[in-house]
Amino acid sequence: MFDLTSNIEMTMSSREISDLTKKDHKNVLRVIRSLITGQVLVAQFEPLKFEYRGQRFDYYELNKRDSLVVVARLSPQFTAAVVDRWQELEQQAQLSVPTTCAEALLLAANQ
Repeated sequence: MFDLTSNIEMTMSSREISDLTKKDHKNVLRVIRSLITGQVLVAQFEPLKFEYRGQRFDYYELNKRDSLVVVARLSPQFTAAVVDRWQELEQQAQLSVPTTCAEALLLAANQ
């Protein structure tokens, strides 16, 4: 049987983040560098290079955690949506958890 799991870490490039957030890549790089300096990211410290029209440019490859942290910094709308969703989930959990034995029995009977 084939093992479909992989030990290869998935990454997202700073260029992809730039496209997704509709921010200039130079601004994405600035945020990444400031987060690395502040020891918030676990990303590589030295940027990778890509060539375009004879010039070399910096970029980063970020793991899932680091890419979410960067996007949260770049896009308050993204952060707000995640916060709102967590509040919804927590509110749903509070509403559906019985606090007494009678509530638990009623919930079980209704299901």
